[in-house]
Amino acid sequence: MRKVEIAILLVFLLTLNPAFAVTIGIDLFHGENPKGLTPMTYKNQTLAPGMVETLSQYTFVYFGNESYRDELGIRWLGRSITPGLLENVDVLIIGQPTVNLSSAEISAVREWFYSGGKVLWVAGDSDYGNGAKTQEIVNGLLEALGAPLRLDLCSVEDPVSNAGRPYRPIAYDRPSNDTPYRVLLIQGVAYGILAHGPGPVALFANGTWKPLGDENKPSGVYIILRTSKDAQIVENSAPPAKAYRAGETGEFPIVAAWVWSSGNKRSVLIVSGETPVGGYEPMWVSQYYGIKLDGPTFVSNVIHWGVTVASRPPENRSSPSTTFTTAASPTNNQVVQPSSSQPATTSLDGVEKSSPVPALPLALGGILVLLIIGLAFLKGRSGGEKRANLNVPGFPPELLEGYEPLEFLGEGGFAKVFKVKRKKDGKTVALKIPHLTEKSRKSFIREVQAWNMLEHPNIVKLYRAEEKPAPYLEMEFVEGAEVDGKLVRTLEELPKPVDEKTALELIRGIAEGLKHAHSKGITHRDLKPGNILLKADLTPKITDWGLAKIGTHSTTTTSGVTVLYAAPEQLDPETYGRTDPRTDIYQLGLIFYELLTGKLPYGGKGPASVIAKILNPEIKPKPPSAVRPELAKYDGLFEKLLAKRKEDRYESVEEFLEDLKLLERLEGERADLRGQIEELKKTIQVTTDRSEVQRLVRKLVEGLGRNAVLSARLNDKAGLISALEELKEFTREERGEVERAIETVELLLREGLPISRELVERVEVLVDRIKREVER
Repeated sequence: MRKVEIAILLVFLLTLNPAFAVTIGIDLFHGENPKGLTPMTYKNQTLAPGMVETLSQYTFVYFGNESYRDELGIRWLGRSITPGLLENVDVLIIGQPTVNLSSAEISAVREWFYSGGKVLWVAGDSDYGNGAKTQEIVNGLLEALGAPLRLDLCSVEDPVSNAGRPYRPIAYDRPSNDTPYRVLLIQGVAYGILAHGPGPVALFANGTWKPLGDENKPSGVYIILRTSKDAQIVENSAPPAKAYRAGETGEFPIVAAWVWSSGNKRSVLIVSGETPVGGYEPMWVSQYYGIKLDGPTFVSNVIHWGVTVASRPPENRSSPSTTFTTAASPTNNQVVQPSSSQPATTSLDGVEKSSPVPALPLALGGILVLLIIGLAFLKGRSGGEKRANLNVPGFPPELLEGYEPLEFLGEGGFAKVFKVKRKKDGKTVALKIPHLTEKSRKSFIREVQAWNMLEHPNIVKLYRAEEKPAPYLEMEFVEGAEVDGKLVRTLEELPKPVDEKTALELIRGIAEGLKHAHSKGITHRDLKPGNILLKADLTPKITDWGLAKIGTHSTTTTSGVTVLYAAPEQLDPETYGRTDPRTDIYQLGLIFYELLTGKLPYGGKGPASVIAKILNPEIKPKPPSAVRPELAKYDGLFEKLLAKRKEDRYESVEEFLEDLKLLERLEGERADLRGQIEELKKTIQVTTDRSEVQRLVRKLVEGLGRNAVLSARLNDKAGLISALEELKEFTREERGEVERAIETVELLLREGLPISRELVERVEVLVDRIKREVER
């Protein structure tokens, strides 16, 4: 049946008009990024060609920063979206915006869409972190368009069908059976599609939110991509979802489309809970955490499909495989027709434009070529795996009596590492063969013997350390994790930044391992990503305990410690003191910073430049929010983690872990509190009863005070200043004290210093006094 369907489609395609130029506009002005427009690479290997290269039959343009022009190699239209700039755009992709569209931009998009022959792809996110803001922006645009689709205020996870974590669901290209030209959407798709932290698409009709399913969708609305039946709804932040319920399980729509038509015009709106390009990890990816995916084929198909549907006049109500009921059908006018406030269906200049039709035969040919290339790649890869290297050069011959070398794993400045089989029992272990000087050889066993005392899931187990017949360490073999189709053995090899959830899981694991070691009186002193091995499930395991003291000197190390991950006291003990467990805490902070931002706080052209910045007390590390604004909640943690003076850091790893827990709890509490404060402000404005106003004001002051205290505890100086400024309006007696507190916090903000416990207590006392004043 499938062969017949495809044959009919090909015959149909030959009857289409010759291709007209189609222009795809990419919005990069509202906080989006261009990931996936250019080739997706990992360690200089191209995993998938970019959208611009793949869809070469289309012309690409973009809105946003002019600096992207050289990187993308496409035409820059301008910064913001205007009617004039949209005039020659046929497809517009707005992928996970984080900045609000202006009212003028929304009006321009609305008029453009209703001029006919257009495809608008609006992509959002889940309600996790800043994704909640993206959902708000996307739903505001959908509301302005009068569309029957929304993104619900929650997220979808899948504990079964995922790329290594439930929040990375693998979704499936299963369009609704009545979808026009349905075969165009599924052609060439054999695998799943990554939806990294997606929000579900919901139905919005007659002012009511409802779950979107095949059984209740109106004519003109089509589900395109959906999760497996094992998915579940998860709530991350307020407000609660409106169509779905937390804990609900089943199949949920990730991508849906609405076809609007009037007279002889038609436009297509595509709404998705994950972005086709851009974002953290877009649908465009072809593999993720070892899972092969059909992202490029699927996204290309959706664009081809949208252009085809938008270009066919509504009178042609049939397709080779399905009956096409248009949105102009009298049976569903109330649901899908635009409201009276929407523009007329004529184009902006009053002249109907020629409908664009893509070079679809070329597109299908391109898909077949991609499939052939993919098969060739897999064949080559499997062939490479069969050609295992049985000779392992560099393995010490004097160790062959006890070990069978299997694989050379790598070499650093300090040692070579081999995967071997222990001959006495067949156990697979790792052997580290250090390069030792005569001096360090004498201290080799002494320095690493403490490692034997460590037994923890986040620490690599040392089985034995021997000096003869050759110096070596026999250790637990850690298999590594599949990431984007590549084997990643260490944290150094893991692509960064990672999403917040993964960063937190990794750093907690490393911290727990450190906590165990410190409880035994053992300090690592050389924590860095290269010394963190990864299991298949990304569990981190710390290795190389005690080796910092016997490491060799090089251009990137000093006293055996890597400069980029060195603490000030390791570089200048005369000024900053001797190393101790707080040295590990500093290095833990550097690793955490890099996981979240993809960067290190200090960089330079050479070791001397980096060392100068680390040691200079006037040069503060940039807070993570300077790299990614959504990370502002972590700024306070890093002020203590990366303090140059040991005395200003966390006293223990346990204290850091407690603050991490507190941050999550207080951040959730503060998010709820902000919503309550805004509601109280609105209620006060419309309340006329004096006694009720007084009651509401007391409640508002209580909320503002709680917000100030939470901000202080979270070391959120900007948030504390804002909360104190609001509180100042409700007090006369404490006004001077509030202003002095604001001045103190502003000074801390300028100097990059953390909020002290004494200041937190001062804020608590001040808030209590203001509350009592208001209650009188």
